[in-house]
Amino acid sequence: IGDVSSILPVLLFNTGGYEGTYHGIDLHVSDEEAAYILPAKIFALTAYNLLKNNASEAKKLINNFKPLFTKEEYISYKHSLFSKLRIEPTGII
Repeated sequence: IGDVSSILPVLLFNTGGYEGTYHGIDLHVSDEEAAYILPAKIFALTAYNLLKNNASEAKKLINNFKPLFTKEEYISYKHSLFSKLRIEPTGII
C-alpha cells in the first residue's frame, strides 16, 4: 500500500486476532472473531459510509487528496532508484 498511497488516496486497515511474526511462518489466527468477523463488519460499514448519499464522503476524500507525485513523477522516481552496471567479461576463458 505504501507506494500506492503516494499517488492515490488509500486507507490501510490493521486488524487483530493474529499472533506471531507479521509475514512470518509462525503467524497464525488466535481469535477468529477478531481476525475475520470484526474486520468484515468494519470494512462493510466503511464502504457503506463512503458510498451513501451518492458517495459524498468518498468524493470529498478524493477531491481533497494531495498526491506526493504525479503518475509520471512516481515512475521517474522509481526508475532513478535503480542503475545498470555492465561488467565486460575480459580475461575469462
